[in-house]
Amino acid sequence: MEEALCILLEHSLATLCDLIEEGENVEDEPFRTAAVRIIHGFPVTCCEFYRIAQQHEHFEPLLFYERVRLGIASFDYFLDGCPSGIQLFCGFTGMPDDSTPLPEKFKFREAINDRLQTIGKIEQLRRDSPIKRGLTQRCRSGFCESIPGPVCVFIARCREVAQFSRRVKRSYCFVQCANQECNRLFFCGATQEYWKGALEMTGFEEPSSSTDYWNCAGGELVEKEPDFKRFCCHECAIQHAHQISAILPMVFWDADDSAKKVGRARVSEAFKLALKRNEVASRKLRSIRSLCKKAVSNEEILERRERYVSQLNVDLGLLYASLVISESKALSKNKLLPGIEMNWRNDPLYYAKAMASVKRIYSKMRRPEGIIYNMLTMPKYMEVLQSKAHKLF
Repeated sequence: MEEALCILLEHSLATLCDLIEEGENVEDEPFRTAAVRIIHGFPVTCCEFYRIAQQHEHFEPLLFYERVRLGIASFDYFLDGCPSGIQLFCGFTGMPDDSTPLPEKFKFREAINDRLQTIGKIEQLRRDSPIKRGLTQRCRSGFCESIPGPVCVFIARCREVAQFSRRVKRSYCFVQCANQECNRLFFCGATQEYWKGALEMTGFEEPSSSTDYWNCAGGELVEKEPDFKRFCCHECAIQHAHQISAILPMVFWDADDSAKKVGRARVSEAFKLALKRNEVASRKLRSIRSLCKKAVSNEEILERRERYVSQLNVDLGLLYASLVISESKALSKNKLLPGIEMNWRNDPLYYAKAMASVKRIYSKMRRPEGIIYNMLTMPKYMEVLQSKAHKLF
């Protein structure tokens, strides 16, 4: 079975070369699409398939060309669909002098759209077209003979755009991929170019109503850019996010939502549930401490862990201060105390006044042990909160 699939893979590669040379043909499109799916999917399912595919020098160029043509590559990432073996910021282009130039003030989206326009023009030319033959001859230098001419023209044009952008755009428009296993340089455009796109992307996600609370408790992360500003392709972003989720254990953050009591008694129950949540989180965090995450830098791992610990400890401290006040009927009168009602983290009126003070105390008294989950030995941080609780609310 494996041998038969290897033959199918090689046959698909050879067939695609012929179909690309022929150009756009409605009758051949279903078969061509099937061949693309084979060379796109097979190599990532088996090491042997990948080894065989890599033996063909036209494998990666074909992938890049067809991924863009079929829309498999995301248009939000500069190098999405471009295999690591293809360099765009260096290499011979060979594009004719009368090729469509880009304006010096071109934007990121125009650079991506240029790829689609290039493929559209190439696909309309037949194999025997003099224009097609001329373009192929000019752009073939530096490419092996097995790569179809249209693919050579396409990659040459992508190189021309990338190298032109490197010459005319400022240095801050280029960054290295935040995925440590990649580190490829890519063009990301200026801030104002991607801001609108960032709003559009984040608009599809409906954050939980307590997101603002937890962001406030842990502080903002260093990166504030969207993924397509930090990563060269969608796959790098996915791998990085997957490893981040493995570094930080998942917990039920709003653990006290399950509290059954009401009024002042609910604050005590909420605090106990938060203690249990922290105990679970601390145990899980210790168990994954030794895991190696190649896509995430050690600096980012440390930063995210510290933020994770701060979020849980600041939340626990806020509930503890609330507990101290709730034990006195006089002190708690007419006060909106954290934990006194369900979903209190959704409303800043419950925590806005006390949050800044609790965070300031925690930053001074934070201990190296990590997540607080045991009150048998009172942490210094909690002792200070106990003495100043009456000033927090």
